[in-house]
Amino acid sequence: MRTFKLRCRRVNVNHHIEHDFPESTIARRFLITQVVVLAWESIDDELIARGFLKAGLVPVGPREADGAFRLPKPSNEPSDVAEAAIETESEFKRLHLN
Repeated sequence: MRTFKLRCRRVNVNHHIEHDFPESTIARRFLITQVVVLAWESIDDELIARGFLKAGLVPVGPREADGAFRLPKPSNEPSDVAEAAIETESEFKRLHLN
């Protein structure tokens, strides 16, 4: 994240050395979008992946042989959420269809 912010700042400053500030909000938003795109494209993919790992945004856990996450099998018993949804639907029909 630090690298990304530094690159955004560098691209923005370099742009404003040669150009004036945008006069409209639309032009300013477009410029900010371009700054973000250029900064993001300049960062190495491995650095981005390490940042996601460091932030804990990549799930870890047991995996299958093909690398897919091992998920628990769903139970055949309806959950409390499913039962509540069925009750809500029944109540809705009772109130609005009679």
